[in-house]
Amino acid sequence: MGAFMFTEDMVQTSYKIWIITSIVGACICFIMLVVIGLVALRPVSRHHLDRVSFRIVVYVLLTNMVFGIVSTNLVYTGPSSGWRCGFTMWIFQLTLQLSSFLTFSIALNLQLVVVHRVNGQRMEKFYVIGSCLISLCITTPPYAAGQYGWNPLSHGCWYSSRNDNEHLSWEIGSQLLWLLFTALGETIASLVVFIYIIK
Repeated sequence: MGAFMFTEDMVQTSYKIWIITSIVGACICFIMLVVIGLVALRPVSRHHLDRVSFRIVVYVLLTNMVFGIVSTNLVYTGPSSGWRCGFTMWIFQLTLQLSSFLTFSIALNLQLVVVHRVNGQRMEKFYVIGSCLISLCITTPPYAAGQYGWNPLSHGCWYSSRNDNEHLSWEIGSQLLWLLFTALGETIASLVVFIYIIK
């Protein structure tokens, strides 16, 4: 049996799936934001939206909408696109991490408010500023090191190192590990709240 080969047909199929799901995701986020905006226009319902977790959900929807729009551009930039490929990849990674940390903040806020009786409104600025700063700290070093750019294997903008070990190290350290940490944090915070409620 021969080695696996990523054919041009497979590349085109994966691009089509990537683009379609990115566009659908961005459109759904936009529709949700419009619905939220319409609900916020009504004085009767406006006060129901004044919740920390709900505002963070709005920030996540905005971030995911940008993520979906930028995702479609990763495919359309080519090897000769220069700085645009790396910059687009940086925005892609930044919005991915920001969305992940803001979503973690929702679970953390739930635990802090329900279990520890912390004032969530006082913590909101820390959730947002902290998520932004951490996301910038995670995504800027690979961008500054020139690790974002054209990847000939995937035929798109991604981690550009041709050295497999270096490529994998940057991908794990500046993307996958942090996504795993936030997912674990969300799970743990949710379990703590669930256990607290059923006791």
